Order: sequence, then C-alpha cells, then structure tokens
Amino acid sequence: MPYQNISATLSNADWNTIKQKFTEIEALMPFLVNLTAQERRMGLKLGKKTEKFLYDVQKVATLSPQYVPVYIDIAEFGKDFDLFLNLSFIELKLRELTEAVNDTRKAVGMECTNPALAIYQNIKNASLSNVPGADSALNDLKPYFKKARRKKP
Repeated sequence: MPYQNISATLSNADWNTIKQKFTEIEALMPFLVNLTAQERRMGLKLGKKTEKFLYDVQKVATLSPQYVPVYIDIAEFGKDFDLFLNLSFIELKLRELTEAVNDTRKAVGMECTNPALAIYQNIKNASLSNVPGADSALNDLKPYFKKARRKKP
C-alpha cells in the first residue's frame, strides 16, 4: 500500500524516551563488541546455513556427548549458541526498524523538497525584485545549486 503524506512530530518527551530506550537496550548488552575491519576479514564467514549447522552440532553434542572433545566446554558452547540465536532475532528486528526509519525519513525528505524548492524560487524572485534581505538569503542557498563542470575529454 503506498504511503500517505506523513504529518507527524516527535514531542520532546517522546524523543527523550526513544533516546532513553536505546541507552537501556545498550545497557542490557554490555558484552557487545566492535570488530575491526581486519577481524571481520579474518573470521569465519557466517552464511545462511551457519545457524542450522550450529543448531545441529549443538543437538548432536547434547544427545551424544561422547563426540565432544574433552577440551570443549559444552555448557559454554550452548550458552554462546543461545546468545547467537537471540542476537539473530535482535538483528532482524533492528533491520526491520532501520528499513522503516530509512523509508520514512526518505518519504518525509521528499515531502520537504517541493516546498523547499518553492521557497528557494520565491527567494530568487524576491532578490530580482530587490526585496531587502533576499540577496543574503539567496547567497546562503545558491551553493546547493551549483552545477558541476564537466571535464573536457
């Protein structure tokens, strides 16, 4: 369904609540890390089959502990796997939220563009008519409309 024009605001109270909720979410996951680019490249690639593979290994290890090497802490493996699954869900929900926020931001930005262009055009007309202050406003906005020069081949 195509969206209708958006006419909404975020009150200061709502904005502060949203920021607080993000802070609360971050506080609930103090174990989060930031991998370096090199760490990302060096690690195993986690593809679509990874979750199923990990689930199957965890199931086999639980049902047949004789296959688990003595140096593997199966309880820690299970704990890590549970966290992996929970983070997968959180990541999915964040992706959905990010997409909705991006789409809404783009839609609202598009809604702002036509009035902004009309205002800019009005300022240009006011400047041509020597309306006081219009030249200053026009000079502030002109840089957004400079055309890039084409390089000669």
